[in-house]
Amino acid sequence: MKKKFCKLSAIFIGLIMMFTVVVLPNVEAALPVDVNKKCSLEISISSHSYAKDLSKNDVQVDLYKVASISQGGNYTGLDVFKDIDWSTVKYDATQSAKTWKQRASEASKVIKDATPAYTATLKGGYVKLTNLQTGLYLVVVNDMNSQYYSYKFTPYLVSLPNNYYYTTKKDDTWYYDLVGSKAIGIKADRELRMSSIQITKKLTSQNTTLTTNATFVYQVDIETIENQKETRFITLNFDEVKEKTIRIADIPAGSKVTVTEVYTGAGYEIVGDSKKVLESLVADEDSQGIASATFENKASSEIHGGYGIVNNYKYSKEDQDYTVKQSKENKTVQE
Repeated sequence: MKKKFCKLSAIFIGLIMMFTVVVLPNVEAALPVDVNKKCSLEISISSHSYAKDLSKNDVQVDLYKVASISQGGNYTGLDVFKDIDWSTVKYDATQSAKTWKQRASEASKVIKDATPAYTATLKGGYVKLTNLQTGLYLVVVNDMNSQYYSYKFTPYLVSLPNNYYYTTKKDDTWYYDLVGSKAIGIKADRELRMSSIQITKKLTSQNTTLTTNATFVYQVDIETIENQKETRFITLNFDEVKEKTIRIADIPAGSKVTVTEVYTGAGYEIVGDSKKVLESLVADEDSQGIASATFENKASSEIHGGYGIVNNYKYSKEDQDYTVKQSKENKTVQE
């Protein structure tokens, strides 16, 4: 009886070991990693709405090797990245994209003390890197500016080789060439760059019959390349014959700006056009000179009074309407 029990126990243990041999590879992403095999990586711009604009410019990409990879698919931090907990970065069913993002964020904070393992340039929004060592890499795309937009890219992690078993449940192969359908797509966030204009007012003569300052009001209509609209009102006051300039900042680059003198000071008349149009504003950082709308006024024998309130109007895309911001002080134009 005892011998029979021992035989059954031996068979049972054998079955357990066999079961472990069969199941364990799937738990550990199956096939071992060939750590000495060379890899390749294709990188392209995945933000399709931005691709056309970005493809006009060269974009630098740096790959930092943050960890080595073992035959079992585990990562060990290297150099300045060794204090980061890479043990939580695995290809298993319980891992979330959030963990990968967190580790990428941690690694990006110390890259100032590291040297990229590889550097490449996206031309036309695409680049292919070859002969790469295996490991875990932090992909860092440098921020860049196009003519009207500034782009920022979030650093992300990529494993060479990569394994897709826990997304497909069918294939436990390690892929050493991340190309074609397995290529990496970089995502970008963008915002409009800012530009400025200036309004220059030349008062060539003064109406000495008036005891108050001469006030001139300008309506500034802004239409951006994204079809957003905003209206601002600017005032200039004069107590003598002179030239004044006021700068108006934070206007999205590429905008069309129409400046109209909507109120000419009591006792004055405009010389020339009362409306000036400025097209395709250049971003401040690229500008060789600020766009300017110049107006000239002279004294007139005609006296007229008025009372004005300075309001700013901005078009709300969400509300499909204009929002109004009134200045705290009412401006008396002429009593």
